[in-house]
Amino acid sequence: MLHKNTARLALAVLSLTFLMASSCGPDDGKGTARKHFGAGANREKGLEVLNPYSPDLPFYYSFGSLPYGKVFAHTFELRNIEDRAITIKRWEPACSCSRVKSMYAWKGEDMEQGTTAGNISKRGEMLRVEPGQRFSIEILVDTKRVAPNAHKLAVLRVVTDSQVEPYMAFEVNFLPEKLFEQASPSLKLGDIPLGGGIGNTLQVWSRVSMGEARLIDVHSTTPGLHAELELIPDHSSNWNLTVTAIGQETRGPLRGAVVLRTTDINGLGDAGRLEIPVEGRVVPPIMMYPSNLSFGRIAQGKGSSLTAGVNGLAPGHKIAIKQARLAGPSAEFLTVELERIATDTFGKSVRIDVHIHCDKDTPPGEIKAELTLDLVDELDPTIVRSIHGLVE
Repeated sequence: MLHKNTARLALAVLSLTFLMASSCGPDDGKGTARKHFGAGANREKGLEVLNPYSPDLPFYYSFGSLPYGKVFAHTFELRNIEDRAITIKRWEPACSCSRVKSMYAWKGEDMEQGTTAGNISKRGEMLRVEPGQRFSIEILVDTKRVAPNAHKLAVLRVVTDSQVEPYMAFEVNFLPEKLFEQASPSLKLGDIPLGGGIGNTLQVWSRVSMGEARLIDVHSTTPGLHAELELIPDHSSNWNLTVTAIGQETRGPLRGAVVLRTTDINGLGDAGRLEIPVEGRVVPPIMMYPSNLSFGRIAQGKGSSLTAGVNGLAPGHKIAIKQARLAGPSAEFLTVELERIATDTFGKSVRIDVHIHCDKDTPPGEIKAELTLDLVDELDPTIVRSIHGLVE
């Protein structure tokens, strides 16, 4: 039995060796297998890459090292060597870091002769390529969409109606290098009062593995932002970036950036740039939290209370409320109490808590009322909030 098993194993090894030798393709007379540029198995048919990064890897390209935070492009030039026209139907990236930017086909040796632009948004019919015609596919990679300081191989598949090779799998390799790290992706200012005055600090440091790269100073800021960069004491490669919003006149989201001047990886020059996004929301200078005044569900005969705080957003901004007024169908069942905190000799307070009480005799049904706070010496003289709830 052992002899028979050994014979069978030897026969299997010989068969496998024959299959592997057959799969290597015909010899070119120099002792090596012939290598094809085309996507198909037949060199005379399929799609041929005209500018391969390597003859062995026609659908591969390497950017090498790239500065993190920017977008880069590479164009693959190809030719349809089938005996029929093909249509590029769609493209499918494996991740959000890569996409097709453009496609072109042309009749001659260069793009100046009869160029046709593809429509990359027209799924199913992006570009038609005639037999023998050249065409290009430009691929973008976004370094912000991958982890920095780690090699990335972005794979993007292009689908065609080719009978020889309906799929082209492009592979783009790159190393997004980031010389500096920061405590969070952006510097968040939160709620910013009209006029500004709110700031925040973000810590930035150079990567130990990145040599002698250093921050130098603030290169530029979005209008309405003031930035200061300070080296943290007893540290040679850690900085605090402090950003303050100033002169804000329009309510709504604030999107800006601070650009820092940096050295290169060896600590030389000042041509490097590091962009720090800044986010916030410009709101009235006095805010009430929470802004939604709701009792929720109240059991009949129990009554309830809720509290909201009113304060100025800018440091040192004290406030005064002249009076609180209630209106609406449920107003007769509600009372308001103002609790002033840290009031100075001028009657201004650091914060005022507004306590709203719902009487236990409030009849079943929905609570509907409106609270108005009359402020003293403010650009916006009133704060108005709806009051809701349900007695059941």
